[in-house]
Amino acid sequence: MKKIVVITGAGTGVGYQVSLSLLEGNNEIHVVAIGRRSEKLNTLKSAHPGRVSVVAVDIATEEGRNYIVTELSSFPKIDYLIHAAATIKPLVKIKDLSLQGWRHAIQTNVESPLFLTQLLLHKCDHSRVLFFSSETPVKAVIGASTYCISKAGLQLVYDSFKAEVPSEKAVFAMISPGLVDTPMQEEIRQTDPVVLPAATELSLLYRENKLLPVSIVSGFVRWVLLDVSDEEFSSAIWNIYDTSHQSRWM
Repeated sequence: MKKIVVITGAGTGVGYQVSLSLLEGNNEIHVVAIGRRSEKLNTLKSAHPGRVSVVAVDIATEEGRNYIVTELSSFPKIDYLIHAAATIKPLVKIKDLSLQGWRHAIQTNVESPLFLTQLLLHKCDHSRVLFFSSETPVKAVIGASTYCISKAGLQLVYDSFKAEVPSEKAVFAMISPGLVDTPMQEEIRQTDPVVLPAATELSLLYRENKLLPVSIVSGFVRWVLLDVSDEEFSSAIWNIYDTSHQSRWM
C-alpha cells in the first residue's frame, strides 16, 4: 500500500520541490499537494498521474482547513504531514505593522500548522509530522518582526505536539532549511533596505550564487523524512548547515 504524504505549500518553492523529490524517488508514495496555486499543483498531478491528489485552498482559514479534512476522508491513514506553507509578509518596521498584516501572518505560519495537525491526528498511526523553521535559534530581524515572531511561535507548536502526542501516534520534527533560492527570497530582495536592512546582504548572496538551490534542500528534507529512525527524527531541530550529518544525505 502506498505511503500517503500530505504537504502544504506544494505549489511553490521548497514545498513544490520536496513534492517532486518524493514522487521521483519512490514509486510507493502518493502525495496530497495542498496550496493556493492550482496551476503548479496540477503540473505535479499531470507529471505523476494517479500518484498526486490536488487540494487548492487557503490553509490560513478555518474553512480551508475543514475542506482539506473533507478531501482527505478517503485516506484511512496519513503517513507523513509536511508543513511547508509560510508567508514572509508583512515586511515592515514593527512601528508600521497593521493588525490585518499581523493576523494573516500568524494565521498562515502558526494557526494553520497547529490546527491542521490537530484535525488530522486521528489519521496518524506511527506517522511523521515535519515543521519548517527559519533559523536556529530564531532571532529578531529588523523589518521582519511578524515572520520571526511567528516562527518562534511555531517552534512551541512543535514542542507542544512533541510533548503531548504519544510516539505510537506520531513523531514530530522541525527543520531549518537555510537560505534557499525561492520566491520568498525574491520578495525579500525587492524590499527597501531602509525597511529591511538584511535585504542588502541577501541580495549580495544571490548575486554571488550563494543561496542554497531548492533541489539541495529538498534532498535534505527527503532524507530526514524517509531515511532516519523515529528516535533520530524527533531528537533535534534539523539544521541543513550542520556538518555532522551532511555526508549521510548529500
